[in-house]
Amino acid sequence: MNKNGIISLINIILLINVQFCYSQNSILYHSSYEERIFKELKSGKLSDTLGFMLASNVDFDANSKMMVEEQLMELIKPLVKRVEREANSMKTLRKLNKKIATNYLKNYEKLSDFSEVVTTGTYDCLTSTLLYAYLLEKLGYNYSIKETNYHIYLVVNLENKDVLIEPTDPYYGVVWEKKYIEKRIANYRADNIKGDDDFLASLNLDKKINLLQLASLQYYNLAVKQFNDRHYERAVNSVKKSMLVYDCERNRLLLDYSMEFIPKLSSSTLK
Repeated sequence: MNKNGIISLINIILLINVQFCYSQNSILYHSSYEERIFKELKSGKLSDTLGFMLASNVDFDANSKMMVEEQLMELIKPLVKRVEREANSMKTLRKLNKKIATNYLKNYEKLSDFSEVVTTGTYDCLTSTLLYAYLLEKLGYNYSIKETNYHIYLVVNLENKDVLIEPTDPYYGVVWEKKYIEKRIANYRADNIKGDDDFLASLNLDKKINLLQLASLQYYNLAVKQFNDRHYERAVNSVKKSMLVYDCERNRLLLDYSMEFIPKLSSSTLK
């Protein structure tokens, strides 16, 4: 066999190995901390919800997670006694919203991750919802997280009313009048209807998800960024991490689409 033939054979073998690797659902982790978090998730014994919320960032570990936890607990410390006196209080909810807006929601940027919210104040609808949901749980509020094609928001269940929280609006995002809640939700649903060329146009998402499922979608966002940077193998790896927690239409669509580009290069980007 000549030199060119050997090189071609090597390339074929490498290609087969890459495809085999991803077809066998192998997942690579960027740190032992991230791997430990996912082992706990797969065993159903996750003890570190905040750790999972931060795990997609390679620079975060157990020590930096503890610093974030202390910071967040200090933020809501003045509200804890108020909640004990006035369970599911609207006033307390508005105070929480003001604290979050003042301390964290500084700069909107699509596809940001939760670590950016708690370090630089950079947020999107997913990560600001994560922040609200985590603190609402700590304060004992009843709430639900709603996912549509292009947006995520919260509904808090008070004793006598529901309150919608639009997580990307730091100043006017707490909506309690029923007619305005209905109008917002109608707008979210209308946004699901997009052009045929949009990546998510085939979906019509409008459902409740839990905090861990929401946190896992950070890996979906990371996969989108990696896809747009033409790192298709990394995108597949990231979306598979998301699917370990949340095997949903959005993740399956991105996984199938990304697999088509391994190992090809493309100028395609996702919105």
